[in-house]
Amino acid sequence: MTTEEVIVDSAQNNAEVIAHESDSIATETHEEAEESQEDYNSFQKLDFLKLVKGLAESSNFKKTGGILKEVKPLFDELINNEKEIALQSFIAEGGEKDAFEHKEDKDTKEFYQIYGKIQKQRFQQIADLEKQKDSNLQTKLTILDKIRTIVVGEETKDSLGEVRKLQKEFRNIGAVPPTHTNEIWDNYRALIDQFDNKQGLYNELRELDRRKNLEHKILLCEKAELLINAENIRKAVKDLNDLHEEFKHVGPAPKEQQEEIWNRFKLASDKIYDKKRDLQKNEDGEKGQNLAKKDALYAKILPYVDFKSQKITEWNDKTKELLDIQKEWDAVRFIPREAIKESSRKFWVSFKAFFANKNSFIQVLDAERDANLTKKIGLCEQAEALAKAEETTKNEIADKLKGLQRQWKEIGAVPQKQQQSIYDRFKTACDSYFEKSRNQFNDQEKVYEDNFKLKKDLCERVNNYSATAGENHEEKLQEFIKEWRSIGFVPRKHKESIQEKFDKILAETVVKLPVSDEEKEKIQIAVELSTFGESVGSQKRVQERSSALRRKIQKMETDIDTLKNNMGFLAKSNKADKLRNEVQKQIDDAESKLTALKRQIKLYQTLENKK
Repeated sequence: MTTEEVIVDSAQNNAEVIAHESDSIATETHEEAEESQEDYNSFQKLDFLKLVKGLAESSNFKKTGGILKEVKPLFDELINNEKEIALQSFIAEGGEKDAFEHKEDKDTKEFYQIYGKIQKQRFQQIADLEKQKDSNLQTKLTILDKIRTIVVGEETKDSLGEVRKLQKEFRNIGAVPPTHTNEIWDNYRALIDQFDNKQGLYNELRELDRRKNLEHKILLCEKAELLINAENIRKAVKDLNDLHEEFKHVGPAPKEQQEEIWNRFKLASDKIYDKKRDLQKNEDGEKGQNLAKKDALYAKILPYVDFKSQKITEWNDKTKELLDIQKEWDAVRFIPREAIKESSRKFWVSFKAFFANKNSFIQVLDAERDANLTKKIGLCEQAEALAKAEETTKNEIADKLKGLQRQWKEIGAVPQKQQQSIYDRFKTACDSYFEKSRNQFNDQEKVYEDNFKLKKDLCERVNNYSATAGENHEEKLQEFIKEWRSIGFVPRKHKESIQEKFDKILAETVVKLPVSDEEKEKIQIAVELSTFGESVGSQKRVQERSSALRRKIQKMETDIDTLKNNMGFLAKSNKADKLRNEVQKQIDDAESKLTALKRQIKLYQTLENKK
């Protein structure tokens, strides 16, 4: 081949590279357009959390940065709406706006933690990339010097291999600072062109390389054609983008087949992208239906804007109804992008208008509570004056204090912040007088002290009780309880402590009994019922105990349902399987505890009926 033919062929090769790079840019633009079609405006909290978890695993920090820039304001708006709803619920339950504190839940904290972690990684990656670019520049300059030495030197049998090796090294090195990119590539192409002009043999080898490149591109075309009939079109698009990336880095094919092989690859790509667009159209139809649902929910909340009532219970009922509609609203997912802003604006304006009216009503209610507070302060002052009165008028004082207590009950609620303090003040005034009155009965107190000693002695005997197998343990413990109840009152200051001590010793004695755990459980419940006695207060303790067990059972059942529901969200993978096993263990432990609680309440109810 003549020198002129080599120069012409080299120029054609450069033109082919430029054309291939143009196709690559078009492909990347197409890919970015496909990736930017994701609609984040209708995402809920768990969707955002799942998204950032996925982004945390991505190495494409440029793409990650663009997505975070779009979703962060949307997530912040979602959290602000949650906070507003929580505030309104807090006020609906009687709380005051100034006392409201919003605590972020686990998912919100995790989102912001992952977000911060990704941003930190991105900034570090950018800094590392800039350092790497500088290093790449120096490496490429060194390689260019080596190629230049070969080009200007005398030809040897190893020149071609050395240059090919250096070319491969040059291509494998990453990007350099943008200000040097054109200069580096211009120098590289100029040196290679000079070398090509000196190497006639290169043309034959180049044709061989192009045939190999053709085989590689045919294989990529076949893979792309298989993706046309894939069931998961979104995954097919992702796989196709990977094939485009690989196609872009394969060298040129023979000139006469370059256009043919590219058109074949492009035809398969266009068919896949057409399917993606058809899928998008179907999704747009579903978004239209969702928009209709949201319009219906908007119409449903309009009557609440004009709601009026003088009863806080009715306001609270309407609040619950409105919050239920809000949950329906959140459950409706994607709608057309162009309708998101206006649809959300209309709904939330009406939603907030209801709570604005409710706040106005609560302000009036607060004024009434302030008036009630003034009345109760007056009763406190009267009670404090009576508590300091002379003892000669104690019967009259007691009657007056009881009258003040009746008036107290007739006065309505006061502001929540002062509710406990004003009650404590009134109670302290009343208690101080009645306590002073009780101290006058010294003889009675002597009896109480004697009773206290008897109960301490009984505690000691129960503590020293040594149970033997075959004995009727429950009957023996019931005898101790009967003796305890036969002893009279003890000094007020020892009443709770001695009772707690007796109850504790009884419980410890049951634990030490030489019987099965189930029998111990039965005896323990029977002992509790007996220690409660038969007074009205004791009956209340029985009811509280039963209610406490039922609440535990209900909470345990709810926890189990939640855990089982969470199991359904775990995808199948090695990591998910490990988490699934941990959740299953939690479910098994909870069900075991639930069985024990149900057995307790059944025994409790059986013994209570017998009693």
